[in-house]
Amino acid sequence: MDWTLTTGSEVRYEVGECLTTGDEVLLICHGEAKVVAESESGQRLLGFRGPGDLVGELAYLADPQWVPSVIALRQRPVSAVRLDRDRFTAFLDTHPRAALVLARTIAERQCALERSRLVPSSLPMERRVSAVLAELAWLSGAGSRSVDVDIPLTQLEIAQLLDVAQVSVQRALRALAAQGLVRPGYRKIRVCCLACLQDAAVNLVVGTCRH
Repeated sequence: MDWTLTTGSEVRYEVGECLTTGDEVLLICHGEAKVVAESESGQRLLGFRGPGDLVGELAYLADPQWVPSVIALRQRPVSAVRLDRDRFTAFLDTHPRAALVLARTIAERQCALERSRLVPSSLPMERRVSAVLAELAWLSGAGSRSVDVDIPLTQLEIAQLLDVAQVSVQRALRALAAQGLVRPGYRKIRVCCLACLQDAAVNLVVGTCRH
């Protein structure tokens, strides 16, 4: 949505800062953020946003009283273009094509959510964890030949994304680490070889990294 660059104001969010207030729509230009929501059991990770993604569009269209937090990840600050609700409404009224882009964005996210629910739970946990880490590495801008890409997530957050027990993720990470694919650290997972991890996500590779 290049139109935001001339319609909105540029803002910057430091690492760990919350992007959302419920009164505005943001377009992320640089950096990555995680989407979290509060529940009875604590904070739960819902997903991620990166360059080109909108933030706050659901609160704009539905219920601004329930706004999941979107927090800049620990790798680097987030820069975005911000539009308040009134300006965003005025723009959509005069630019129907932009409204179509917005509807398509929401539909794509819903489809992605439905696809994630259809992933068979019988798949090896190493494969499911590999797929999540490979996607996050790609979101951070890493190329397929990248090495030593740090994913700023805890093992608990990965478990929340997959809706599995944390101990299952721990076992999977140990297995992937034994193959030289990842290296778990404090509040992060280092992807040692993205190409190998992508292989593991598609068809679980047994053995050590060969790249």
